[in-house]
Amino acid sequence: MKLIFTILLFVSFSLTSSAQVFANFEMPQDTFYNGIDQSGGFDFSIPVGGAESIDFSFSNVYSLDFGGYWQSGWAMSTIDDTNTSGPGNLYASKAPITDLVFEKYAVGQQNSGIKLSGYPSNFSELVITNTTYAHNSMRDGDMFAKPFGGMDGNDPDFFLLTIFGYEGGQKIESDSVNFYLADYRFTDNSQDYIVDSWETISLDSPAFFEADSISFHLTSSDTTAGFFNTPLFFCLGEVNVVYLNTNEAEKAAAKVKLTPNPTADILNINFEEIQDALTLDILDARGAKVFSKNLRYQDQDQIDVSTLLPGVYFLHVRGKVSFAKKFIKK
Repeated sequence: MKLIFTILLFVSFSLTSSAQVFANFEMPQDTFYNGIDQSGGFDFSIPVGGAESIDFSFSNVYSLDFGGYWQSGWAMSTIDDTNTSGPGNLYASKAPITDLVFEKYAVGQQNSGIKLSGYPSNFSELVITNTTYAHNSMRDGDMFAKPFGGMDGNDPDFFLLTIFGYEGGQKIESDSVNFYLADYRFTDNSQDYIVDSWETISLDSPAFFEADSISFHLTSSDTTAGFFNTPLFFCLGEVNVVYLNTNEAEKAAAKVKLTPNPTADILNINFEEIQDALTLDILDARGAKVFSKNLRYQDQDQIDVSTLLPGVYFLHVRGKVSFAKKFIKK
């Protein structure tokens, strides 16, 4: 049976939210879970109001052959080891785990996938980095792989992650997204790099507008007899999605006015009627909460936003119906 988790996060119309699908996956620090209990994967659920939810499915296969090993799909990790080389450090990210909000992440291998179901939504962004194992193998070489760039630094090596969208089990052939986890193809060798930080990948491509699942394909310039020598692993720190309000939430949102908008200091919030109890959150454009307060029996309020950096924000209203309203901080 797959492990199932519910994440208490509400987002809404035109809001790009950091879904934090790993938030409720309980793990001690510096440990990993590779499916050794043969759960078959991880299911995460994000409520969006009422009985509706967005559901994520991460596959996992753990084989009992040869004494047992992680065969395919995803593993979960809280390992914080950016130094140790070799397959003994398979489940560690090269980027610091402390740069992630919940200090946990997924480790994917060749052809790992994520399935999206439930309330209609679109994949929006992913936060990705190398594993320490793959990074150090490319940097230093190992018993199978060469150091990227070769002896003189001029070999045009690369390690490429390609993300494909699928609808109803069929690959959407029109487009895909490429992200180089390492790239040594530059004429100027000083521009060569191996990713060692958490990087955001945008999925604002036609291939993902209708996608109900995505898969990850890894390729490397370092091959022998058609086999890749680079360790085919990567780390996933966040999954961002975009989805629309329910009709009920849209009606509730239409009854709330934010003035002035844009604003430099004070944001006035006016409801058409007195509200029993609400929580008001301000989220930045990536879904991070920067302010929160509770209201009871009020039909208006003011929030001082003068300390916020200029940009797009969302007032997230949580009550009997949850929704968000966009405003701009000047």
